Amino acid sequence: MNSLKSFVLAIGACIGVPTYIMAVRPYAIERERQPVAYQTTAPDPTTPAPDPEDLKGLNYPASFPGDNKRGELVYVREGCAQCHTQVVRPAYAGIDQWKRYAGKEQVYESDAPTVVRHTHPWDYMHEDFAMFGIRRIGPDLTNLRYRFLKPVAGVTDQDKWPLDPEKVAWLYTYLYNPQAIHEWSNSPSFKHLFETKKKETAAGRGDALKFHFFEDKAKEPAKGHGDPLKFPAKYPEKLMPAEGEEIIPTDEAKDLVEYLLGLKRTAPLPSSITGIKPEPKK
Repeated sequence: MNSLKSFVLAIGACIGVPTYIMAVRPYAIERERQPVAYQTTAPDPTTPAPDPEDLKGLNYPASFPGDNKRGELVYVREGCAQCHTQVVRPAYAGIDQWKRYAGKEQVYESDAPTVVRHTHPWDYMHEDFAMFGIRRIGPDLTNLRYRFLKPVAGVTDQDKWPLDPEKVAWLYTYLYNPQAIHEWSNSPSFKHLFETKKKETAAGRGDALKFHFFEDKAKEPAKGHGDPLKFPAKYPEKLMPAEGEEIIPTDEAKDLVEYLLGLKRTAPLPSSITGIKPEPKK
C-alpha cells in the first residue's frame, strides 16, 4: 500500500510540477501584463534611450477590435494553430526574418529581401492565449495582412496600403475549398462556414464566392506559373452552386477573415521594453 501511495504521489509530482512551472504560473503572470507607454523622454541618464517622438501617446501593443476577437475564437475552434504558426523566430533560431512568407510579405529587389523583425512576447499581450502554433505544415501567419495589400504608386510605407478586394475574395474562396486553387494543398475545407442561398438579383450579392469552372482544358492556367492569387478557382462540378444559387460566407467566416487580415506584428518595440534604441525609419 505504501508503495502504491508513493507511486501515485511521484506520478502526480511529475505531472503537476512541470504543468505549474510551464503553463499555470506563466499564464498567471502574463494575463496581468499592462500596456507599456512609449517613452519619448529619458528621466535620467541610466534609463534606456527614448523612443521616437512620433510615437508619443501610444501604447504598445494595440488590442484587437471586436470582429478580430470573434474571429480569433473561430481560429481556435477550427484548429488552425495545428498547422500554422504565428511567430517569426530570431536570427539565431532560423531564417524567418529573410524567408519569403515566413513573416511580412517581402520584396526581393536585386536579391535583397526586406528584413522583418522577429516577434516579441509583448506582441501577444492582447491575446488570451498566444497562437504560437506547434508546426508549420502551412505557411506562417504572423504578418498575413501584408500579403493581401494593394500597392499604391509612390507610397513605400506598406502600412498605408489598402486591402486588395480581389485578394480578399481569393481568401474566402480558398477557405471554402483549398484544393480548388492548389491541388497539392492539404488544408481542410471550411465549407461549414458558408451557406448556399438563392440569388436575390441576377448579379448576386457582392460577398458571394466567385467561381470558375474550366470546361476546356486548354484554357486552364499552367500549373506552377504566374501569380496564384490571380487565378480563378477551378471547382469540381459537384461543388458549383446550382443555377440561381450562390454561396455566401457566414458571419463566422467573415470574422475569421477579419482576424486573419488583422495579423501583423511589426509595430516598433518600445525601448523601455528592449533597452535598445530603435533604428530610425528609412
